[in-house]
Amino acid sequence: MADDLLAPPKWPVPRRGGARWLRLVLKGSLAAAVVLFWALFIRRNWDALTTIDWSLEPLWTVAALVAFGLYYLAQGAGWSMIARATGHQLRMSPGIGIWLLSMPARYVPGNLWHIAARISLASGQGMPPGGVVLSSTVEQMLMVLSAACLGLAWIPSWMGASVLPWSAVLFLGCLIGLQPPVLRRALAMASRVSGRRVGGVNLRYRHMALLMAWYMLVNSMNGLGFALLSTAAGRAGPDLWPSLASAYCLAYVVGYVSFLTPSGIGVREAALASMLGIYMSTPAALALTLLARLLSTGAEALAVSAFGLPSWLRGRAA
Repeated sequence: MADDLLAPPKWPVPRRGGARWLRLVLKGSLAAAVVLFWALFIRRNWDALTTIDWSLEPLWTVAALVAFGLYYLAQGAGWSMIARATGHQLRMSPGIGIWLLSMPARYVPGNLWHIAARISLASGQGMPPGGVVLSSTVEQMLMVLSAACLGLAWIPSWMGASVLPWSAVLFLGCLIGLQPPVLRRALAMASRVSGRRVGGVNLRYRHMALLMAWYMLVNSMNGLGFALLSTAAGRAGPDLWPSLASAYCLAYVVGYVSFLTPSGIGVREAALASMLGIYMSTPAALALTLLARLLSTGAEALAVSAFGLPSWLRGRAA
């Protein structure tokens, strides 16, 4: 009887459920608004889109596809390194496979299904759910921070300055954000958002700085893939590669923080097309953003089928 009296009342549960449904309705409405915006935008520019030459130069296209593929493989390697650094005996090859196989689930509305898939896949390697959540949280934080370092450099580039010096300055600023007190607050926030307790990070600051440099390289590979695609479409030369790569990274950050659509679909393209408007016509910018999404998704599918599934199966067999 005393335990019943001390138990928390049951009325907050439906209230939390109601709030969850309200968030889902709001999120669905905003996602529908994004889809409607794109439908009207494409309809308005349909005549201009049909006159664009959609042909791609094969060599540059293959180079862009390779760059996008390496971008996904390098992300899987980064997560594997974080998992090992946080004390889990996860070998590199099955770790990359687990990461690759989990990522297609992010296209399912909810934005957390890839973490659930990763927890399920990693259990076969003896990695507990808490370790997956912790390593994935650190991974996402480093991924967004490094993309922001490269992406925000587009703003001075838009004003005529060079991208590389500003990227270095922003990189130093991001290193400050990796200090232990800042990191603890970020993990506490992740615990509240995910509803799952995220443990502390036992990584030294030196390790975090090295991982940050790795993710800077990862995002640079992503931006390079888009720059190569722009050249394949005849829209830009090598002189614009730093600016285009920086704009692509900034669009990734915008799509990530939007939380409106799975994997930022629609929001990322809208941000990228608006930034590309200073280099080319609006229909050409729209066409290039759509091509980038298609080629990047194709590279992800190739990486999952050619490397992710075989490496994961080898890990389970071992």
